[in-house]
Amino acid sequence: MLGPANRAISLAPDAPHVYLPKAFYLALSRRYSEALGAADAGLAVNPNYAGLYQARAVAENSLGRYEQAKADLERTIRLSPRDPAMGVWHVDLGDAEMGLGHFDVAIGEYREALDMGWQAYYVHTNLAAAYAQAGKMGEAKAEVTEARRLNPAITIKWVKEHSPNLPAVFDGLRKAGLAEE
Repeated sequence: MLGPANRAISLAPDAPHVYLPKAFYLALSRRYSEALGAADAGLAVNPNYAGLYQARAVAENSLGRYEQAKADLERTIRLSPRDPAMGVWHVDLGDAEMGLGHFDVAIGEYREALDMGWQAYYVHTNLAAAYAQAGKMGEAKAEVTEARRLNPAITIKWVKEHSPNLPAVFDGLRKAGLAEE
């Protein structure tokens, strides 16, 4: 994946959008510091490219830098307030709030993502975790059920392998009763 991304950057180094696939690929490959570097390189070209702040936030959340992730996501939303990706931005903002221990605020962010039509399984897993961390076990269990309906493979092990490093989410999913394997 990095070959085509690097080639795109070499062909159009002054186009900020060519840095986005590389930044996300690195973040999702758990190469968080490299992801930050790729996002920052694109932001050096255009400091107002909203998607690159989201890529930074995914890496920042996974590194436990929740305040910075939150600031990056708030900037993302300010830069592109009607963006079609707004739902996932609220998910990532909820992840930052989870890391900060602001479980009720995280619930609000995940609910906002759902209200915007972002119906992915991971919204429900993260919402289940937030509800469990907030002591709202009935709601947590209902969200686990919905997440499992959307993705029957979901276990704590699966979530750890397929999502950013979010210890508060993993702990919340355990509290909500999601199986380890």
